[in-house]
Amino acid sequence: MISAAARYLALACLLSTATIGAAQQPSSAATQHEGLRIGHWVEIKGTYLGAGLLEAESLEVSEPADTWELVGTVERAMGDKGRFLLNGQVIHVSDKTKWRKLAWAQLGRSRVKVEGIHRSPRKFSARTIGPRGPGRDAIVGRIDRLRRTDTGLELIVASLRIALPANVHPFFSSPASRLPLAPLDHKPLGDDSWTRRDEDDDIPGRIPLGEHLTLGLRLEAETRSEQGYDLDRSTLNDEVDLLSSLTAELVWNPSPSFTGLVRGRFSRNRFDEDGTPVSTIERPRLSEAWGYVRQALGSKFDVQLGRQDFDEPREWLYDQNMDALRIISSRPGLRTELSTSTTLTDGSDRDEASTNLIAYVSNNDEDRHLAAYVIDRRDARAGLDYPLHIGARALGEWLPNNKVWAEASLLRGHSQNINFEGYAFDFGTTWMPDFAGPLYFTLGYATGSGDDPSTTGVDESFRQSGLQDNNDKFGGVTSFRYYGELMDPELANLSIMTLGLGSRLGRRTSVDLVYHDYSQAIASASQRNTDLDENPDGIHRDLGRELDLIIGIREIRGVDLELVAARYWPGDAFPDGDRAWLGAFQVRWRF
Repeated sequence: MISAAARYLALACLLSTATIGAAQQPSSAATQHEGLRIGHWVEIKGTYLGAGLLEAESLEVSEPADTWELVGTVERAMGDKGRFLLNGQVIHVSDKTKWRKLAWAQLGRSRVKVEGIHRSPRKFSARTIGPRGPGRDAIVGRIDRLRRTDTGLELIVASLRIALPANVHPFFSSPASRLPLAPLDHKPLGDDSWTRRDEDDDIPGRIPLGEHLTLGLRLEAETRSEQGYDLDRSTLNDEVDLLSSLTAELVWNPSPSFTGLVRGRFSRNRFDEDGTPVSTIERPRLSEAWGYVRQALGSKFDVQLGRQDFDEPREWLYDQNMDALRIISSRPGLRTELSTSTTLTDGSDRDEASTNLIAYVSNNDEDRHLAAYVIDRRDARAGLDYPLHIGARALGEWLPNNKVWAEASLLRGHSQNINFEGYAFDFGTTWMPDFAGPLYFTLGYATGSGDDPSTTGVDESFRQSGLQDNNDKFGGVTSFRYYGELMDPELANLSIMTLGLGSRLGRRTSVDLVYHDYSQAIASASQRNTDLDENPDGIHRDLGRELDLIIGIREIRGVDLELVAARYWPGDAFPDGDRAWLGAFQVRWRF
């Protein structure tokens, strides 16, 4: 595995070297902007042109400060009283934010000055917000990227692309060689290789090992108690799991054009099944090892090569580490990802035997996300299983005070001599009305088609890609299995009605109460990929109901706490079934 990681990174470094060489061709701006470096703390004034682009009219380099600044015109509020858009940057407001001669209701299209901390491309935590008179737009912060263009330089500061013309001369408050560089303590814009990870999987990397190398660590501990998953209380079929792990991540940024990452995981599991304790220590696993090259070989495409994390907002399509070549084109309004992948080691038999071809095209907007995709999985083992998923989705703030999701997917392809003709959709919203204060309400309905037993040569049942995790947030601070923490089903021959009630208890604590009602699309004596150990009777469609309680706490920086309790009531499809229970507690510590 380690040699495979070395090969991936070596190939990516070769691409990076060629890219850097292409970027270092002489230009008329080279001498004008000599001395500017990634990590310099700058104050830039100019005109915001929209689409995340500011044209600079002046630039001053000084010693790093603790607070970032943004000056500009508010573009829009973002569905609640906690966020608004300013110069392409999502500003997060909390109870600790101080308002100076201004209130939320007065924001509108007003000009403001925001001081705070830039944490990621989608999060600028505001400390103070106040009015600003007419004048130039501005930003104060760290240079994360530098790239020469035909007309000067392009800089990345926070979520802004800065066009610095050749005739704008930087002013240095001290000789450039004496000015210290600001540390990289946030996720930079354009580093799509990791900014699109889910928050639960993030490791900040706060331990510097050199100018370009950082180390991040994450400790996790979880205890789970599962009772009655066979729906028969007369048998002893309970399980208590104690899981602990240490994950280490090295990130190398030798140039603006290249990022390399290696992530490994060591875990220890203890199981108490039916009263019998079993302890296992897993060997260290290489979770990720990749190189990411921006504008590879002078092109407009980014290339990511190696074992990498495939993730998307709802994890309805995929959330899995795979060995892949991924090509990315990203610009305002359009993002395209094309990839070919497999799993070389540490995967299931199905994953290691499959070759995956994935295309994902979106509007590159995380707030109002539109996308279409094709997922082609080819399992060449005996049976020749070739499922092909084609679908589209709309996610985000398409309605005021709502977080909407709409998924639609067709399953085509074949397995041996049987053609697939399945379909699925999943629609819902989390409503956060102003009058309800911290409360939010969720309503959702999902269905995956079932197979009509009267047809031959065709399988009308839907199944998901096999790479999915079905994990997301409603309105709280922690994600959870939105089809049920206990049953955790795949959307296959299944309909699910979901009702949710949640509340934010402060900015970083939330409680979710979620109810699910399950039924088969067509009565069947089997149910694909659920955590239950019992099969339905094949006569009745009613599978039962589940109630989940999820509490998430993230009040301490770098520490996540999650508590889950779930109860399942079997339906008519389990005529003699008894109730099942789940209790789980998890803590994560990142440093």
